[in-house]
Amino acid sequence: MVGGLVDVLLADREPKAAWQVTLDNVGWDAGEHRWMRLAEAREPSGPADALEIYLRLTDVRHTVPAWPLSAFTPDGLGCCASKKSQ
Repeated sequence: MVGGLVDVLLADREPKAAWQVTLDNVGWDAGEHRWMRLAEAREPSGPADALEIYLRLTDVRHTVPAWPLSAFTPDGLGCCASKKSQ
């Protein structure tokens, strides 16, 4: 029932309402295909929501350490800092 509602809302170009349905039904799994459609629909108006879905689909939260953002900048990586000084 929830999946059908999400499908109808996405078909009607109502991604915000479809996203709200998923929030209102915690624990409901839309399935990979439906999550991907929802993420693509949410990108323009809710990029953070889309990113959350993409991360969940790729399971990044469980495979990448929770490093601070500075670890990904040139100043945060020793290898890049040494190359920078050369």
